[in-house]
Amino acid sequence: MHSGEERRKYVRITYESVVECEKFSIPRNHESVREFNIKNISAGGVLFESFEKYEIGDILKIKISAQGWEKYLSEFYKPERLSVSEPIVALGKVVRIEDLGNGNFDIGVEFIGIDEMHRKAFDKFIKKQKENI
Repeated sequence: MHSGEERRKYVRITYESVVECEKFSIPRNHESVREFNIKNISAGGVLFESFEKYEIGDILKIKISAQGWEKYLSEFYKPERLSVSEPIVALGKVVRIEDLGNGNFDIGVEFIGIDEMHRKAFDKFIKKQKENI
């Protein structure tokens, strides 16, 4: 039997940042945008604590602030991009919910729609963060 760590495709780290979540819908519902604290993250998904109970299978638009991840993109050097960090943006599917009590939940989201160049750059960024722990 394999442990969860051995089965993971991407390195996972504890990371202090905020994730912005919005239930994916057409037309867009700006009132569904929420910010939560990240517990851990990988290039394959994110775990965050939420006061909003999502359902397994919900699709969320995710924005993650991760200062400096862009420098791992394999494209021409753009110094102006390093001064202002853009968030990682992905579509994710809720794959895990754990009731923490007091109206809080751990929400596990798997990225199902992310630019592959961004995923690769984010994976390199996370591996570098892990080295520095």
